[in-house]
Amino acid sequence: MHSSAGTAQALPALDVTLALRNDLQRFGVQHMASGLGEVGRVSCTPDPGATLHAAFRTPAADGSVLVLALADLGAELGLLRSVVEGGHRVLLLVDGSAPEFPRELPSLRGLGYADTSSLTADTLRAALTACAADDPPVPFWLFERIVLAWREEPVPSRAARPRITPREQQTLTLLVEGLSNRQIGRRLGISEHGAKRLVASLLSKLDCSNRTSAVALALRDGLCRPQSPTPPLDLSVG
Repeated sequence: MHSSAGTAQALPALDVTLALRNDLQRFGVQHMASGLGEVGRVSCTPDPGATLHAAFRTPAADGSVLVLALADLGAELGLLRSVVEGGHRVLLLVDGSAPEFPRELPSLRGLGYADTSSLTADTLRAALTACAADDPPVPFWLFERIVLAWREEPVPSRAARPRITPREQQTLTLLVEGLSNRQIGRRLGISEHGAKRLVASLLSKLDCSNRTSAVALALRDGLCRPQSPTPPLDLSVG
């Protein structure tokens, strides 16, 4: 656990399973993952459906991350939901330029996202370790996509909006900026565990299942504004 004193609990070597149909994508991600010191083992398969079925029948293990591509899932989205809700950590590779994105996916706790258009060894490392630490990453453009999907829904009146503390408001602002729990703790001068408690309290008050939904709600309802039009997601792990 990270603290303001700079002490962090080391994660075990990650066990990564790549279930990607596209050969070039699979080999490329395998090459990047195999070169990461945080990764202990990389397994590859071109059959995401079979991998999801196997994960559905197997208890989730600490330090394991399943990497899938949204374009490969097709009719398997329901099975993906069951796998994620069963505790498996999943990193979904998505294309930010794609015209459509299933709205139900961002509401799944434990599901992380990485944009294939900007995927590097460093961003893959950060995304995998964040997923393993139960702090899955979400690109900012995905928040914007959710807000657009909600554009026709009624916005609650101010009287109906939740009352949050100044500290929680600070936390919400940092969530909108794309910071992880560790980074929020550093900004606020508290431990990572303290930041995690603040985020949990905020999610409860906003009635959101995870940080993705909370940020989308905050942007839609004007509870918080990003510091720049397209703030980058900070995926640093240092």
